Amino acid sequence: MSNKDENDGSVLYEEVLPDSFYDDPEFMKFYSLKLPMKLANEFSRFVNNDQFTKRFPHIKRMRKVVIKENDLELRNFSSSSNDIRVEILIGETQECLPVEADNYLKENHIDKIWNVIEVPKNPPLTREKFSQLSKIWPLSFLKPRFTPEVLSDQVQHESDKFVKLACKVGEFAQSIGNPPRGCVITLKGKIVAIGEDNRNSDYPWMHSVMKAVDNFSKRVCSSSLSMPKMTNLLDSKIQDENQGSQNNEDHKDHLIEIKSKYNISEDQILSDSELKDQYLCTNGIAYLSHEPCISCSMALVHSRISKVFYMHKDKERGFLGSNHKLHCVSELNHHYRVFRANID
Repeated sequence: MSNKDENDGSVLYEEVLPDSFYDDPEFMKFYSLKLPMKLANEFSRFVNNDQFTKRFPHIKRMRKVVIKENDLELRNFSSSSNDIRVEILIGETQECLPVEADNYLKENHIDKIWNVIEVPKNPPLTREKFSQLSKIWPLSFLKPRFTPEVLSDQVQHESDKFVKLACKVGEFAQSIGNPPRGCVITLKGKIVAIGEDNRNSDYPWMHSVMKAVDNFSKRVCSSSLSMPKMTNLLDSKIQDENQGSQNNEDHKDHLIEIKSKYNISEDQILSDSELKDQYLCTNGIAYLSHEPCISCSMALVHSRISKVFYMHKDKERGFLGSNHKLHCVSELNHHYRVFRANID
């Protein structure tokens, strides 16, 4: 894949998939027998009663083969070489042959001439791998639980625009003595919050992702019209109102800052009215200048982000592709998709 779109020069992004999509296929050895076609259907009734199909639903039991002149199976057939026969997988050992199937072979005067076939152990996860592995032995394509997402040209272009904005945010962070990292979080295609890395000038944990999630949260809190309040106690009510007022001021300051600092127009920012029923960052998309660390990756899990795009890998601390793939850990209660720029 080219790392840039030749039409407009934008960077292209590819999904960071689970390791199973990149692993070389694992093969298992199975014993097989070749039979005349007229006996294959009846014989298959006996072998289909075993557990083979349940254990290996992606593997077909039979394939057509051409008997060559030097094949031992010729002694089982009255016809000449180059005739088409059927090869049937029996199992991982010769003992997998059911008694009924063995008796059927004897009744038809067929000698058991065993062949050993290597067959893909696991179902292929992509159509491309399915086509390749089916040349070795006939397979059935089973739709995997996780299907890679193909980004349209429009999504590629829009994603690159926001990632480059995140890189611009990172440049500002660097200008004030912080690592050059930035984060932009959008919802419905518009900007909700921006985070500059402030770990050196603010708090050690205030990475760009943490800052962006925090700013997003403040906007949601100040925009919500249905936040529960403790009205039975006067001091609690006053405290809630003061906190809400502070959040409102913080989010207004944030909006003023991102408009002026990064030359962002009003129509590029999601309005407060569209955030009033928002829960955390649900359905939001995070655009990062760099691959996040483990803490930031987990923050994106807890905030319920739906997708993450980033420009640069972090080979030392990156946790969404370089050193680990946190988004692929099945035990987590939320998962997001990850896409990285195809530049390294």
